[in-house]
Amino acid sequence: MLRRYLILLLIPFLLIDDAEGEVVEIPLPELLGIYSGQVLRFVDFQIQPIPLVIHSVQFRTSGFYEAGQWQCIDGTVMCWPIIVDSKIMDPDAGWWFWYFMGPCVDGEMTVTSDYVGSSVNPPSWDFLLDGEGRLSFMVGPDYTLGDCHPITDMITAEIYEAVLVINMEPLVATDALTWGRLKALYR
Repeated sequence: MLRRYLILLLIPFLLIDDAEGEVVEIPLPELLGIYSGQVLRFVDFQIQPIPLVIHSVQFRTSGFYEAGQWQCIDGTVMCWPIIVDSKIMDPDAGWWFWYFMGPCVDGEMTVTSDYVGSSVNPPSWDFLLDGEGRLSFMVGPDYTLGDCHPITDMITAEIYEAVLVINMEPLVATDALTWGRLKALYR
């Protein structure tokens, strides 16, 4: 009877998915501030601890976003949203993209979502396994509406928070006095 209860207690621990890993947040203070017009910034980042495997990378941003209005040649008035995007270059497989289109009303928002690969090659985060990377970050109005023009002042955004969120397995220590040394021999 005791053995049955012990087995029932251990089953949830056996079913836990190991792929989740450790979540590391990397603040990017260089991206904070006011963006007026279309502004592109670049930032280098370091991942600590050094990753062995990266499962996913997300971007989280918080801020105040303005919306404006367009008027088209036919007289139609439409929302003029702000665009926020980020890219990380994988030298072997192309780009990883993160994209957000602001709402049609002014207000504060927090957005967190995954970077998405853009290449026909199977994307991988292996290029970040050395613990270093560079990303681009662009904030600005959407200029894709052909025969329309803005009828409000230039829209702006103020970014309060910009954070990379990395789900990873950290590199195991390989000091001669640790189990990591033995484990590293078999990888």
